[in-house]
Amino acid sequence: MGHLPLHRYELFHSSDPAYVCDMVGRILGPERLEVMGSTPLDVRMHSRRLFDVSISFLAYGPEVVVEANSTNGYFAIHLPLTGCSEVRHRRGLFTSTPALALVVSPSDAVAIRWFPGCAKLLIRIERVALETRRASMLGECLRHPLRFESEMDVERGGGASLARSIRYFAKQLGHAREIVNNDLFVHEFERMLMVELLMNQPHSYSDQLRLLRDR
Repeated sequence: MGHLPLHRYELFHSSDPAYVCDMVGRILGPERLEVMGSTPLDVRMHSRRLFDVSISFLAYGPEVVVEANSTNGYFAIHLPLTGCSEVRHRRGLFTSTPALALVVSPSDAVAIRWFPGCAKLLIRIERVALETRRASMLGECLRHPLRFESEMDVERGGGASLARSIRYFAKQLGHAREIVNNDLFVHEFERMLMVELLMNQPHSYSDQLRLLRDR
């Protein structure tokens, strides 16, 4: 059996709900966790903070519901590797799978039902860093909040390219510790990740960026 993603950066492996909430909360912020059924938790989280980006692997084991009022100071990409989850967000309900990722903006409240066997890569991008990148691309400050559409197709187009980049970088982190010691490589990955997200995932400034690209 092969290694799990980011196996070099195991944060914890636990069946204790209170401990799980505390540890996951340190990376992703406060949340409410409800275990569905009688199967005990079998939670694994591996995580690595870079500069303005954190990349994590998370799997709960049995079916759980996780609720978060907002991500506060960051944007997040939930990229399923196996299984699926049901996402309730501001515009309704959808099923997130390895073909359809979730993008969460700082003001979003979400409830996610993780079905048994669901495992994800979670990307945390600091709010200030992504908003600064957007401002530099347009040459102006934000006039209103940066907010992304929640559903991201990762089988086609720009979403597929972004997902491949995330999976590739996670794989490299799992194989070679020296990757994270190469500041140039890490900074370039973070820049590429933010630019791809801003250019390919619909958001509140997409029209302006599209006009800039088409000049």
